[in-house]
Amino acid sequence: MLISEDLFLLLTTDEGGKEPWTSYRDYGLAAGLLVDLTLAGFVVIDAGRWSTKVALAPEADPASPAQASLPADAPPLTFGVQALSGRKPTAVNSLVTASWFNPREAIVESLVARNIIHVQEKRMLGLVPEKHPTADPRPEAETRSRLAGALAGRAEAPHGAFAWAGTPGDHGGADAGVAVSDAVLLSILKGMGAARHVLKTEAEAAGLRGRKLDKRIDEIAGRLSAEAQSGGKAVSAAIASVNTAVTAAVMATTTTTTTTST
Repeated sequence: MLISEDLFLLLTTDEGGKEPWTSYRDYGLAAGLLVDLTLAGFVVIDAGRWSTKVALAPEADPASPAQASLPADAPPLTFGVQALSGRKPTAVNSLVTASWFNPREAIVESLVARNIIHVQEKRMLGLVPEKHPTADPRPEAETRSRLAGALAGRAEAPHGAFAWAGTPGDHGGADAGVAVSDAVLLSILKGMGAARHVLKTEAEAAGLRGRKLDKRIDEIAGRLSAEAQSGGKAVSAAIASVNTAVTAAVMATTTTTTTTST
């Protein structure tokens, strides 16, 4: 599962609608896709002085004769490559809110093809929006199990997933098994202000409420930068920038909504 796909499942009810407490799902999906592309080596990240920009890697450019092959079963990655093709380097904070980089439809296509969700077409001239009810609950359940383990300090990385070496700390080095993708999931959910809602059951089982949950996620993500670099995945700049961008986008949207309503 891609990070963006996991986020979609976590941020969608079993009945197929958006979770009622969040209006920012698409920001999280775009942020997840950017990290997916980075982990796959399809983008180049330039951490400049004033902003972090992203561009398609030369070997991923469809116009390049040496284009790396894209996984046939990963529509979100194909979408991301095509969306960035021919564009100048784009600031990450602009990317996560750009409609042309919203991977929702590609994610739905991917999950439907694997019979993880169904599609219920919109009705009543669009007054009832399209929904995506769960067909197979196992993928989300597996993700939640991993995230619960990470929060509780007993994580094990999925087979084949990149995980950091970890250093002994409050959890006795148990964070060593947390996959980069799961650390990113937790961090994006926190940046969206969604972690306390999405992971309420998992957090309470680990004895984490309110700010304790935020602190635990920061603790997990805090080990990510250096370890991701040492593991050969130069993703730290992308992860730091998407977290900042998502948080800023959510705050800007909240401020605008509050101002408009007063």
